[in-house]
Amino acid sequence: MSAEGNKSLVRRYYSEVLNGHDLAVLDELFAPEFTARSSSYPAVDLDQYKKALIGSCSAFPDLRVSIEDQFAVDDKVVTRWKARATRQGRPAAATADGKAVTVTAIHIHRVAGSRIVELWEEINLLNLVEQGGPRSRTGEPASTRHGENHVYDQDGLRSIHNHEFMDDPLFQRAYRRGVAAAGEDYRWHWRVHVGLWAASCARRLEGDFVECGVNRGCLSSAVMEYLNWDSTARTFYLLDTFSGLDEQYLTEQEKKAGLMEENEELLQSGFYVSGVETVKANFSQWKNVRIIQGPVPETLGQVDAKRIAYLHLDMNCSPPEVAAAEFFWPRLVPGAIILLDDYAYRGYRSQKIAMDEFARKLGLNVLSLPTGQGLMIKPAVSLG
Repeated sequence: MSAEGNKSLVRRYYSEVLNGHDLAVLDELFAPEFTARSSSYPAVDLDQYKKALIGSCSAFPDLRVSIEDQFAVDDKVVTRWKARATRQGRPAAATADGKAVTVTAIHIHRVAGSRIVELWEEINLLNLVEQGGPRSRTGEPASTRHGENHVYDQDGLRSIHNHEFMDDPLFQRAYRRGVAAAGEDYRWHWRVHVGLWAASCARRLEGDFVECGVNRGCLSSAVMEYLNWDSTARTFYLLDTFSGLDEQYLTEQEKKAGLMEENEELLQSGFYVSGVETVKANFSQWKNVRIIQGPVPETLGQVDAKRIAYLHLDMNCSPPEVAAAEFFWPRLVPGAIILLDDYAYRGYRSQKIAMDEFARKLGLNVLSLPTGQGLMIKPAVSLG
Protein backbone atom coordinates (compact mmCIF):
# COMPACT_ATOMS: atom_id res chain seq x y z
CA MET A 1 0.00 0.00 0.00
CA SER A 2 1.04 3.62 -0.53
CA ALA A 3 1.78 5.98 2.34
CA GLU A 4 -1.64 7.60 1.86
CA GLY A 5 -3.26 4.18 1.84
CA ASN A 6 -1.54 3.30 5.11
CA LYS A 7 -2.76 6.55 6.66
CA SER A 8 -6.33 5.82 5.57
CA LEU A 9 -6.12 2.35 7.09
CA VAL A 10 -4.90 3.73 10.42
CA ARG A 11 -7.54 6.50 10.45
CA ARG A 12 -10.20 3.79 10.29
CA TYR A 13 -8.82 2.46 13.58
CA TYR A 14 -9.46 5.80 15.27
CA SER A 15 -12.82 6.53 13.67
CA GLU A 16 -14.40 3.08 13.69
CA VAL A 17 -12.77 1.35 16.66
CA LEU A 18 -11.91 4.03 19.21
CA ASN A 19 -14.69 6.48 18.37
CA GLY A 20 -17.21 4.02 16.97
CA HIS A 21 -16.51 1.24 19.50
CA ASP A 22 -16.82 -1.29 16.67
CA LEU A 23 -14.30 -3.87 17.84
CA ALA A 24 -15.28 -6.30 15.10
CA VAL A 25 -13.41 -4.05 12.67
CA LEU A 26 -10.14 -4.99 14.39
CA ASP A 27 -10.09 -8.33 12.59
CA GLU A 28 -10.29 -6.48 9.30
CA LEU A 29 -7.69 -3.85 10.15
CA PHE A 30 -5.19 -5.86 12.20
CA ALA A 31 -3.20 -8.93 11.16
CA PRO A 32 -3.51 -12.09 13.32
CA GLU A 33 0.16 -11.72 14.34
CA PHE A 34 -0.43 -8.13 15.55
CA THR A 35 1.62 -7.02 18.58
CA ALA A 36 1.22 -3.86 20.66
CA ARG A 37 4.17 -2.44 22.59
CA SER A 38 4.59 0.35 25.12
CA SER A 39 6.82 1.45 27.96
CA SER A 40 3.66 1.37 30.12
CA TYR A 41 2.82 -2.32 29.64
CA PRO A 42 4.40 -5.56 28.38
CA ALA A 43 3.94 -6.54 24.73
CA VAL A 44 0.45 -7.93 24.04
CA ASP A 45 -1.02 -9.90 21.16
CA LEU A 46 -4.25 -9.17 19.29
CA ASP A 47 -6.54 -11.03 21.70
CA GLN A 48 -5.03 -9.27 24.69
CA TYR A 49 -5.26 -5.92 22.94
CA LYS A 50 -8.94 -6.54 22.17
CA LYS A 51 -9.63 -7.24 25.85
CA ALA A 52 -7.91 -4.03 26.83
CA LEU A 53 -10.00 -2.07 24.33
CA ILE A 54 -13.19 -3.70 25.63
CA GLY A 55 -12.27 -2.46 29.12
CA SER A 56 -11.53 1.04 27.83
CA CYS A 57 -14.81 1.25 25.89
CA SER A 58 -16.72 0.07 28.96
CA ALA A 59 -15.03 2.60 31.21
CA PHE A 60 -15.23 5.48 28.72
CA PRO A 61 -18.42 5.01 26.69
CA ASP A 62 -18.24 8.64 25.50
CA LEU A 63 -14.61 8.39 24.36
CA ARG A 64 -13.78 10.74 21.48
CA VAL A 65 -10.39 10.72 19.80
CA SER A 66 -9.15 13.50 17.56
CA ILE A 67 -6.07 13.28 15.36
CA GLU A 68 -3.79 16.24 16.01
CA ASP A 69 -1.10 15.34 13.49
CA GLN A 70 -0.28 12.39 11.27
CA PHE A 71 2.35 11.43 8.71
CA ALA A 72 3.52 8.25 7.01
CA VAL A 73 7.00 7.06 6.03
CA ASP A 74 7.48 3.75 4.23
CA ASP A 75 5.47 1.14 6.17
CA LYS A 76 4.94 3.23 9.32
CA VAL A 77 2.24 5.75 10.24
CA VAL A 78 2.88 8.17 13.10
CA THR A 79 -0.16 9.71 14.77
CA ARG A 80 -0.33 12.31 17.55
CA TRP A 81 -3.79 12.24 19.04
CA LYS A 82 -5.91 13.53 21.91
CA ALA A 83 -8.74 11.70 23.67
CA ARG A 84 -11.52 13.17 25.80
CA ALA A 85 -13.86 11.07 27.92
CA THR A 86 -15.73 10.76 31.19
CA ARG A 87 -14.74 8.09 33.71
CA GLN A 88 -17.84 5.92 34.03
CA GLY A 89 -16.48 2.38 34.40
CA ARG A 90 -13.85 0.38 36.29
CA PRO A 91 -10.75 -0.44 34.31
CA ALA A 92 -7.39 -0.80 35.97
CA ALA A 93 -6.53 2.84 35.47
CA ALA A 94 -9.72 4.69 36.22
CA THR A 95 -12.39 5.30 38.83
CA ALA A 96 -16.08 5.72 37.95
CA ASP A 97 -16.28 9.24 39.40
CA GLY A 98 -17.89 10.93 36.40
CA LYS A 99 -14.89 13.18 35.95
CA ALA A 100 -13.93 14.36 32.47
CA VAL A 101 -10.36 13.57 31.50
CA THR A 102 -8.13 14.37 28.56
CA VAL A 103 -5.12 12.34 27.52
CA THR A 104 -2.58 12.80 24.75
CA ALA A 105 -0.55 10.07 23.08
CA ILE A 106 1.56 9.11 20.11
CA HIS A 107 1.03 5.97 18.08
CA ILE A 108 3.31 4.39 15.51
CA HIS A 109 1.54 1.75 13.42
CA ARG A 110 3.42 -0.57 11.09
CA VAL A 111 1.51 -1.83 8.07
CA ALA A 112 2.25 -4.94 6.02
CA GLY A 113 0.14 -5.68 2.98
CA SER A 114 -3.22 -4.21 3.88
CA ARG A 115 -3.21 -4.79 7.63
CA ILE A 116 -1.66 -3.32 10.76
CA VAL A 117 0.91 -5.73 12.19
CA GLU A 118 2.50 -3.69 14.98
CA LEU A 119 1.79 -0.74 17.27
CA TRP A 120 4.07 1.32 19.46
CA GLU A 121 2.10 3.39 21.96
CA GLU A 122 3.24 6.13 24.30
CA ILE A 123 0.55 7.71 26.48
CA ASN A 124 1.07 10.80 28.63
CA LEU A 125 0.34 9.10 31.96
CA LEU A 126 1.77 11.99 33.97
CA ASN A 127 -0.84 14.28 32.47
CA LEU A 128 -3.52 11.78 33.46
CA VAL A 129 -2.25 11.66 37.04
CA GLU A 130 -2.22 15.45 37.23
CA GLN A 131 -5.94 15.44 36.35
CA GLY A 132 -6.63 13.41 39.46
CA GLY A 133 -6.30 9.91 38.17
CA PRO A 134 -5.43 7.20 38.15
CA ARG A 135 -5.36 7.35 41.93
CA SER A 136 -4.92 4.79 44.65
CA ARG A 137 -7.66 3.98 47.16
CA THR A 138 -5.99 6.26 49.67
CA GLY A 139 -6.44 9.20 47.31
CA GLU A 140 -2.76 9.44 46.40
CA PRO A 141 -1.72 9.37 42.74
CA ALA A 142 -0.90 5.84 41.69
CA SER A 143 2.61 4.94 40.63
CA THR A 144 3.34 5.50 36.98
CA ARG A 145 5.59 2.43 36.95
CA HIS A 146 4.13 -0.77 38.41
CA GLY A 147 1.32 0.56 40.57
CA GLU A 148 -2.39 0.63 39.90
CA ASN A 149 -2.15 2.14 36.43
CA HIS A 150 0.00 -0.67 35.05
CA VAL A 151 -1.20 -4.06 33.86
CA TYR A 152 0.98 -7.05 34.69
CA ASP A 153 0.85 -9.51 31.79
CA GLN A 154 3.55 -12.17 31.91
CA ASP A 155 3.95 -15.91 32.25
CA GLY A 156 0.23 -16.65 31.89
CA LEU A 157 -0.78 -14.11 34.55
CA ARG A 158 -2.62 -10.88 33.75
CA SER A 159 -3.39 -8.62 36.70
CA ILE A 160 -4.51 -5.04 37.20
CA HIS A 161 -3.41 -5.12 40.83
CA ASN A 162 -0.40 -3.46 42.39
CA HIS A 163 2.95 -5.06 41.59
CA GLU A 164 5.35 -2.39 42.81
CA PHE A 165 7.64 -5.12 44.09
CA MET A 166 9.11 -4.90 40.57
CA ASP A 167 10.39 -1.40 41.43
CA ASP A 168 12.19 -2.55 44.60
CA PRO A 169 15.96 -2.24 43.98
CA LEU A 170 16.64 -5.40 46.02
CA PHE A 171 14.16 -7.36 43.94
CA GLN A 172 15.57 -5.93 40.73
CA ARG A 173 19.11 -6.93 41.67
CA ALA A 174 18.02 -10.45 42.60
CA TYR A 175 15.96 -10.79 39.44
CA ARG A 176 18.88 -9.67 37.29
CA ARG A 177 21.04 -12.32 38.94
CA GLY A 178 18.45 -14.95 38.07
CA VAL A 179 18.37 -13.74 34.49
CA ALA A 180 22.16 -13.94 34.34
CA ALA A 181 21.98 -17.57 35.45
CA ALA A 182 19.25 -18.45 32.95
CA GLY A 183 20.96 -16.65 30.10
CA GLU A 184 17.79 -14.78 29.15
CA ASP A 185 14.79 -13.05 30.72
CA TYR A 186 11.82 -15.40 30.84
CA ARG A 187 9.63 -12.60 32.28
CA TRP A 188 8.91 -14.52 35.46
CA HIS A 189 8.79 -11.48 37.75
CA TRP A 190 5.82 -12.49 39.91
CA ARG A 191 6.95 -16.11 40.06
CA VAL A 192 10.38 -15.00 41.27
CA HIS A 193 8.72 -12.56 43.70
CA VAL A 194 6.86 -15.48 45.29
CA GLY A 195 10.11 -17.45 45.52
CA LEU A 196 11.94 -14.56 47.18
CA TRP A 197 9.10 -14.09 49.66
CA ALA A 198 9.17 -17.80 50.52
CA ALA A 199 12.96 -17.77 50.95
CA SER A 200 12.79 -14.66 53.14
CA CYS A 201 10.27 -16.37 55.42
CA ALA A 202 12.42 -19.50 55.54
CA ARG A 203 15.47 -17.47 56.50
CA ARG A 204 13.82 -16.70 59.83
CA LEU A 205 13.81 -20.42 60.59
CA GLU A 206 16.59 -22.82 61.47
CA GLY A 207 17.49 -25.08 58.59
CA ASP A 208 19.10 -25.45 55.19
CA PHE A 209 17.62 -24.85 51.73
CA VAL A 210 16.92 -27.51 49.10
CA GLU A 211 15.94 -27.16 45.45
CA CYS A 212 15.05 -30.19 43.36
CA GLY A 213 14.89 -29.15 39.72
CA VAL A 214 17.51 -26.45 39.26
CA ASN A 215 18.13 -26.33 35.52
CA ARG A 216 20.40 -23.29 35.02
CA GLY A 217 19.66 -21.89 38.46
CA CYS A 218 17.36 -18.94 37.76
CA LEU A 219 15.31 -18.90 40.98
CA SER A 220 17.99 -20.27 43.29
CA SER A 221 20.49 -17.67 42.05
CA ALA A 222 17.94 -14.91 42.64
CA VAL A 223 17.28 -16.25 46.14
CA MET A 224 20.97 -16.40 47.04
CA GLU A 225 21.52 -12.88 45.75
CA TYR A 226 18.46 -11.60 47.62
CA LEU A 227 19.44 -13.20 50.94
CA ASN A 228 23.16 -12.37 50.66
CA TRP A 229 23.72 -16.09 50.88
CA ASP A 230 27.21 -16.19 52.35
CA SER A 231 25.92 -14.30 55.38
CA THR A 232 23.26 -16.90 56.20
CA ALA A 233 25.57 -19.64 57.51
CA ARG A 234 23.53 -22.42 55.94
CA THR A 235 23.81 -24.75 52.95
CA PHE A 236 21.83 -24.69 49.71
CA TYR A 237 21.45 -28.18 48.18
CA LEU A 238 20.78 -28.13 44.43
CA LEU A 239 19.59 -31.41 42.88
CA ASP A 240 19.04 -32.02 39.16
CA THR A 241 19.96 -34.36 36.34
CA PHE A 242 21.29 -31.25 34.56
CA SER A 243 20.27 -33.03 31.37
CA GLY A 244 16.48 -32.75 31.31
CA LEU A 245 13.88 -35.31 32.39
CA ASP A 246 14.68 -38.93 33.20
CA GLU A 247 12.10 -41.01 31.35
CA GLN A 248 12.06 -43.79 33.94
CA TYR A 249 10.47 -41.39 36.45
CA LEU A 250 7.59 -40.22 34.30
CA THR A 251 4.10 -41.62 34.71
CA GLU A 252 2.42 -43.26 31.73
CA GLN A 253 0.04 -40.31 31.60
CA GLU A 254 2.95 -37.89 31.40
CA LYS A 255 4.57 -39.92 28.64
CA LYS A 256 1.33 -39.96 26.67
CA ALA A 257 1.05 -36.21 27.16
CA GLY A 258 4.31 -35.83 25.25
CA LEU A 259 6.64 -34.77 28.05
CA MET A 260 9.60 -36.62 26.58
CA GLU A 261 9.08 -35.01 23.18
CA GLU A 262 8.84 -31.63 24.88
CA ASN A 263 11.95 -32.51 26.90
CA GLU A 264 13.91 -33.14 23.72
CA GLU A 265 12.77 -29.83 22.22
CA LEU A 266 13.78 -27.95 25.37
CA LEU A 267 17.18 -29.60 25.36
CA GLN A 268 17.70 -28.80 21.68
CA SER A 269 16.62 -25.18 22.17
CA GLY A 270 18.96 -24.74 25.12
CA PHE A 271 16.19 -24.00 27.63
CA TYR A 272 17.20 -27.13 29.53
CA VAL A 273 20.86 -27.21 30.46
CA SER A 274 22.81 -30.18 29.10
CA GLY A 275 25.70 -30.45 31.51
CA VAL A 276 26.63 -29.39 35.01
CA GLU A 277 29.78 -27.36 34.36
CA THR A 278 28.01 -24.11 33.45
CA VAL A 279 25.85 -24.52 36.54
CA LYS A 280 28.88 -24.97 38.76
CA ALA A 281 30.42 -21.85 37.27
CA ASN A 282 27.23 -19.90 37.94
CA PHE A 283 27.14 -20.82 41.63
CA SER A 284 30.88 -20.49 42.21
CA GLN A 285 30.45 -17.00 43.67
CA TRP A 286 28.83 -18.43 46.82
CA LYS A 287 30.04 -20.65 49.61
CA ASN A 288 27.99 -23.44 51.16
CA VAL A 289 26.45 -24.66 47.91
CA ARG A 290 26.19 -28.36 47.14
CA ILE A 291 25.37 -29.32 43.58
CA ILE A 292 24.14 -32.91 43.36
CA GLN A 293 23.84 -34.36 39.87
CA GLY A 294 21.57 -37.27 39.05
CA PRO A 295 17.90 -38.20 38.98
CA VAL A 296 15.63 -37.76 41.98
CA PRO A 297 14.82 -39.89 43.97
CA GLU A 298 18.16 -41.67 43.53
CA THR A 299 20.17 -38.71 44.78
CA LEU A 300 18.02 -37.70 47.77
CA GLY A 301 20.21 -39.63 50.22
CA GLN A 302 23.13 -37.32 49.38
CA VAL A 303 21.40 -34.46 51.18
CA ASP A 304 22.76 -34.72 54.71
CA ALA A 305 20.89 -31.73 56.13
CA LYS A 306 19.10 -32.63 59.37
CA ARG A 307 16.80 -29.60 59.36
CA ILE A 308 15.35 -27.92 56.28
CA ALA A 309 13.58 -24.56 56.16
CA TYR A 310 12.96 -24.20 52.42
CA LEU A 311 12.14 -26.79 49.78
CA HIS A 312 11.55 -25.82 46.15
CA LEU A 313 10.31 -28.52 43.77
CA ASP A 314 10.49 -27.91 40.02
CA MET A 315 11.09 -31.21 38.25
CA ASN A 316 8.26 -30.98 35.69
CA CYS A 317 6.99 -34.48 36.43
CA SER A 318 5.14 -35.90 39.41
CA PRO A 319 6.89 -39.07 40.75
CA PRO A 320 10.20 -37.36 41.64
CA GLU A 321 8.40 -34.42 43.23
CA VAL A 322 6.27 -36.65 45.44
CA ALA A 323 9.34 -38.72 46.34
CA ALA A 324 11.25 -35.59 47.35
CA ALA A 325 8.34 -34.21 49.36
CA GLU A 326 7.94 -37.51 51.23
CA PHE A 327 11.67 -37.84 51.81
CA PHE A 328 12.19 -34.34 53.17
CA TRP A 329 8.93 -33.88 55.10
CA PRO A 330 10.30 -35.32 58.38
CA ARG A 331 13.29 -32.98 58.13
CA LEU A 332 11.26 -29.85 57.48
CA VAL A 333 11.14 -27.63 60.54
CA PRO A 334 7.79 -26.23 61.74
CA GLY A 335 6.88 -23.29 59.52
CA ALA A 336 9.10 -24.52 56.67
CA ILE A 337 8.10 -23.61 53.13
CA ILE A 338 7.44 -26.03 50.28
CA LEU A 339 7.19 -24.12 47.01
CA LEU A 340 5.84 -26.10 44.06
CA ASP A 341 6.78 -24.43 40.79
CA ASP A 342 4.36 -26.21 38.46
CA TYR A 343 1.48 -27.06 40.81
CA ALA A 344 -1.19 -24.96 39.04
CA TYR A 345 0.65 -24.34 35.78
CA ARG A 346 -1.22 -25.19 32.61
CA GLY A 347 -0.17 -28.53 31.18
CA TYR A 348 1.11 -29.98 34.48
CA ARG A 349 -2.10 -31.24 36.05
CA SER A 350 -0.57 -34.61 36.89
CA GLN A 351 1.74 -32.83 39.34
CA LYS A 352 -1.19 -31.05 40.98
CA ILE A 353 -3.11 -34.30 41.41
CA ALA A 354 -0.06 -36.03 42.90
CA MET A 355 0.80 -33.20 45.31
CA ASP A 356 -2.84 -32.85 46.37
CA GLU A 357 -2.80 -36.51 47.35
CA PHE A 358 0.48 -36.02 49.23
CA ALA A 359 -1.02 -33.09 51.13
CA ARG A 360 -4.29 -34.93 51.80
CA LYS A 361 -2.45 -37.75 53.57
CA LEU A 362 -0.98 -35.11 55.89
CA GLY A 363 -4.35 -33.47 56.49
CA LEU A 364 -3.25 -30.36 54.59
CA ASN A 365 -4.11 -28.43 51.46
CA VAL A 366 -1.88 -26.80 48.86
CA LEU A 367 -2.41 -23.09 48.28
CA SER A 368 -2.88 -22.62 44.53
CA LEU A 369 -1.31 -19.40 43.27
CA PRO A 370 -2.23 -17.49 40.09
CA THR A 371 1.42 -17.62 39.06
CA GLY A 372 0.97 -21.36 38.47
CA GLN A 373 2.86 -22.21 41.66
CA GLY A 374 1.65 -23.98 44.78
CA LEU A 375 2.57 -23.31 48.39
CA MET A 376 2.61 -25.43 51.54
CA ILE A 377 3.76 -24.50 55.03
CA LYS A 378 4.55 -27.24 57.53
CA PRO A 379 2.33 -26.75 60.60
CA ALA A 380 3.90 -26.07 63.96
CA VAL A 381 1.86 -28.93 65.41
CA SER A 382 1.42 -32.26 63.66
CA LEU A 383 -2.12 -32.95 62.50
CA GLY A 384 -1.58 -36.66 62.58
